[in-house]
Amino acid sequence: MTKEEFSGGLDSMKCCGTNCPFSSWCEAEAVEMGYGANLNLPFPDFANRLMATNKTGWFPHCASTVTLTHSAAAATTKTISQVKGRP
Repeated sequence: MTKEEFSGGLDSMKCCGTNCPFSSWCEAEAVEMGYGANLNLPFPDFANRLMATNKTGWFPHCASTVTLTHSAAAATTKTISQVKGRP
C-alpha cells in the first residue's frame, strides 16, 4: 500500500488535522502508520502496524483480536435489590 493510497482512503473516511472541517491533512496519521520516509509499505507490515496502533476502525471489514477471560478475583454478580440491602 502506498502513502498516497493510505492518505486518500483515510481522507475519504475522516477529517484529519487542525483545519477540519474545512480541509483534511492526514500526514501525521500516515507517519504514525510507518509512512515517514517510506512511501510504500508492504501489506503485511501495514496490517501489523494497523493492529499494533489499534487503528483498525479506520478501515471497514478489518477486525481486531480480543481475548476475554473471567478472573478468579472477579466480584460475584449481584442484583440491584441485593446491593441496596433489600431481601
